[in-house]
Amino acid sequence: MTQELQVLIAGESWETTSIHQKGFDIFTTTFYEEGVGPLKSALEQSGHHVTHMPSHIAATKFPTELADLQTY
Repeated sequence: MTQELQVLIAGESWETTSIHQKGFDIFTTTFYEEGVGPLKSALEQSGHHVTHMPSHIAATKFPTELADLQTY
């Protein structure tokens, strides 16, 4: 039996901006994506508790104190 872990995944998210040009018409599209799904699912299916902190949150909220990081 595997010990249950508290896992913090920081990142694995991004915003994509695309510029489309068709003749003289130019427009942009922007969207948000996360790539954490398969890793998070695999860890959870193995009995671990996973906290995902997307990149835009981790930039300012990532734990910087040892006591806070020891949770994971």
